[in-house]
Amino acid sequence: MDPQHIVDVCEGNWDANKSDCSGFVRAVSTALGVTLFSVSDNADAIMDKLSSAAGWSVIGDLATVESDAAAGMFVIAGLKSSDFSPARNNGHVVVIVNGDDPNHPGYPMAYWGTLGGVGQKDSSIRNSFTPDTDLPNVKYYSTTLQPAMMMSLATPIKSSDNVSDVKSAVESLVTTIVDALNKTSDGEPKTRLFFPNGIEKIEIEVKAGPVNVRLAVAGPKST
Repeated sequence: MDPQHIVDVCEGNWDANKSDCSGFVRAVSTALGVTLFSVSDNADAIMDKLSSAAGWSVIGDLATVESDAAAGMFVIAGLKSSDFSPARNNGHVVVIVNGDDPNHPGYPMAYWGTLGGVGQKDSSIRNSFTPDTDLPNVKYYSTTLQPAMMMSLATPIKSSDNVSDVKSAVESLVTTIVDALNKTSDGEPKTRLFFPNGIEKIEIEVKAGPVNVRLAVAGPKST
């Protein structure tokens, strides 16, 4: 994954979630095709899931945190409420992006929301967790993202106001994609539709006259 794409996704979701750290992480995750979190997950729940989720690895040093982010991996950092000193009512999570703190080399850059306040964009993680007390205890997790796949398939319909034409076009696109995903490169049927390691995000868009239909499909890793 291009690391700039993760930055772009953070930019696109920051304004709506600048006052909610967990909401921001969930929004960015969803936009990147990561289906690990539920809409009710707060920072503590997010950290709990990351600690045991398949496909996510804990990172033990900041150099690797920065190299993973630079390689386009999705990196989330945070602390549970009980891990702050002193303990807090809420935990805190951030999205690490490509870059290094110019004033404190060796510390990564991040985006985050702040519950009851306003978070920061493309800022040093030192501004999100108190250095010397909480920052050394922050946990970092990374995962490899599947490349976003945009599929544009031609359909033999003319611009029309007829909803039935649009319905037929969408059905044709979905049928074509499902058929393609359900076959191997040799054209033989697969035993299952979704990839064992999850299916990358697929976005389908159909325009017919004034009607614009957009469909996004993603699937989690099998268990």
